[in-house]
Order: sequence, then structure tokens, then C-alpha cells
Amino acid sequence: MSCDELKQFFDAYKTWVCKNVELVGEFENLLKLASYFVSGKCPQAQWVSELVYSLGNFVTLVNDCLLRIGKGEPFDNKVDLHRNSGWMKVGLAVLEYVEVFLETFAERFLGKRGKWCIVLILQLLRSVWRVALLICGRWRLVVSPAVKPLPRKSKMDYLKPVSCEVSRLRRSNRCLRKLDGAPPASSRSWKPIYSEPVDSGSSVPNLSSKQLTAELIYVVKPLAHLALLFRCGSASWKPWVGSLAMDCVSLALHRQEASRLRGDEKFELISRAVFLLVYLLRSPMYDRCTKTKILSFLAKASAKSRLLRYVCDPVGNYLPEWQKTYFRVWSS
Repeated sequence: MSCDELKQFFDAYKTWVCKNVELVGEFENLLKLASYFVSGKCPQAQWVSELVYSLGNFVTLVNDCLLRIGKGEPFDNKVDLHRNSGWMKVGLAVLEYVEVFLETFAERFLGKRGKWCIVLILQLLRSVWRVALLICGRWRLVVSPAVKPLPRKSKMDYLKPVSCEVSRLRRSNRCLRKLDGAPPASSRSWKPIYSEPVDSGSSVPNLSSKQLTAELIYVVKPLAHLALLFRCGSASWKPWVGSLAMDCVSLALHRQEASRLRGDEKFELISRAVFLLVYLLRSPMYDRCTKTKILSFLAKASAKSRLLRYVCDPVGNYLPEWQKTYFRVWSS
């Protein structure tokens, strides 16, 4: 296939994605949902399921890029960020999408030693990437997901670039329609203009040294957890307590100066606080305290209601495997 044919295929696919936004969103959700049906069907189902789920996330990311191109917007239009930080966020998003797949694939074909080597390499790359984003982003929080998906709504015209008919105000980020090239009054649309929310760096101060310390603690937490895990073993409480302490210290430092944070960064802190509940499913807490209670609760709920049985039975059957895959290694 020649370069011209590839370009024509790319343009045709981009146009189709921009014209069929809702259909594209349904296909992306179906691809991710298919990974759950694959899980547990065969010995290779675990890494195949993760492969399907990673492909679904990757397709979503590619379609988001095409929608932004069709709309005429860059990947990162925040004025307070370095120009290349948007592409760095895309790279971090790809790394996060394939992380669990690479771990399960390595455990299947390389054994436990190969798996832990892959885990160490991935966490090193992830931490270095996040620190680089902090530097390029002038010391802002790295939110999760690194690239926020665009809404899949057919009412939004992704084929019409915003910059052609709309002027964006620097301070308020409000979009105003231009008079030049406006259609007749009878055919004009008076609906609000869709634009991605952008927080201007001029209205939000940079992170303080205390908040910077908090974010660096959060970034190096996976490496500290792995170091304690290799030194003390998976049965020790030291990795669990150390990671929990680092999370709590990071959140406490951020909340002392929360006025410096943007809206998406405040939401990120709320997500991190809620994520502390996952410690109940992490070893050794899960193995020694919460495993029997959770499985007993699921069994009682399944026995009381036939409707709950369709939910509780699969969760109870797959929970040990999920705990082994997702809650023994830090992915955030």
C-alpha cells in the first residue's frame, strides 16, 4: 500500500469517526465489555482479556486524537503547559493502558521472575514519565487518566474546526462566535459552543513547595512499595503500611493548600482519597482480614436474591484472580 493510499484511508477513517461519534463510542464500549466475557474461559484467557481491554482503550485514544484533529484543536491546549507535554501525556496514557497486559503476558510466558522484571521496568518508566510531566507542566498535578476522553455525542460537530468561526478569550476561556463568515440569521444556531474546558495558568498559581513534595511522594510510591516488597516479602505488613502512609501524607499536604489547585486537580485528589478503600483488597490485609468477610458477604447476598446471584457469584469466583492481578502491584 502506497503512502497516498494510506493517507486516503486515514482521511476517510477520520471523516467517518467525526460523522459517527455515537457509533464509535458504542463500538469502543463493546470492545472493552468483550474483555470481561473472555475472562476465565481458558488458561490463556487472562492475558487475552487484558489484550482486548488494552486494545479498546488504545482505539479510544486514537479516535480521540482524530476527533481533536477534525475539530482543529491540539492535544493539549492549556496555555500554561509546555508544548510537548500533550504528547507526553499521550505516551503516559499508552503506558498505563498496556501495563496490566504486559504484566499478565510476562507471567504467562516468562514466569514469575520475568513478570517482576517487567513490573519494575514499567514502574520505573511510569515514575520517570510523571516526573518529566511535572517539569514540563511547570509543576502541576498529573491527573488520571492522563488524556481525558472526549464526549461521544453526535450533536457536537467535530468536522468544523473551532478556530474558524470561534474566538477563545484568554482569561475566561469563553468561546465567542465571529461575525466574519456567519450564516444568515434564519440558519444560525444559538446553542452554546462546545469547547474543552481549559484552565488558564494566569488565574491559577503554580504548586507550592509543599504541594510539589506531596506530588513527588505520590509519584515515587510504586517504587517504594516494590523496594519494600523485594526486601521484606509479600507476607510482610511493611510494604502495605509504607504505601498507605505515603498516600495519606501526600493527600494531607495537598489539602493544606487546596486553593492552588484547578478543578480537575481537586477531582483527582477526591479520586485518590476514594482509592484508599482499595487497601482492603491488597495483601496482606486481604489474605489475613478481609478475604473471608468479603466472600462470606457475597455468598449470603447470592443466597438471598436470585438477581444478585448473577452478580455476586462471578465476583466471588474471579475475586482471587483479580486480587492476584490488580491488587498486588501498584498501577497508580
